[in-house]
Amino acid sequence: MENGSLDRWLHRRRRKIGPPLGWPTRLSIAMDVTRGLSYMHHGFTRPVIHRDVKCSNILLDREFRAKIADFGLARILARAGESEPTSSVCGTFGYIAPEYVSRAKVSEKVDVYSFGVVLLELATGGGGGGGA
Repeated sequence: MENGSLDRWLHRRRRKIGPPLGWPTRLSIAMDVTRGLSYMHHGFTRPVIHRDVKCSNILLDREFRAKIADFGLARILARAGESEPTSSVCGTFGYIAPEYVSRAKVSEKVDVYSFGVVLLELATGGGGGGGA
């Protein structure tokens, strides 16, 4: 993807990549991820749970349209709206839902919690202001 990951734009590490993301762009990114997660959770007979939603797994195209990437930890549930036991807890520290860790059960809520962390980063990370 032409603009790399959301992580690259929110947590710039010693390199100038352009102006900070503006608020309209941040909102658009949040809406794109919301639509993607909604499709994964409700667009199939059996929901797809990503289990590693984070800024580095959200890629941005030339127009800063967001795409969810890296489905290496994804799991398909037997039924929508129900938790399923899992043999191991997967994901990235800081983005993992506490109830997922304590109960070792996976559901759509795992991705929703992680997306909440991403929204917090969108609202507070990388400085505000003008830009793309």
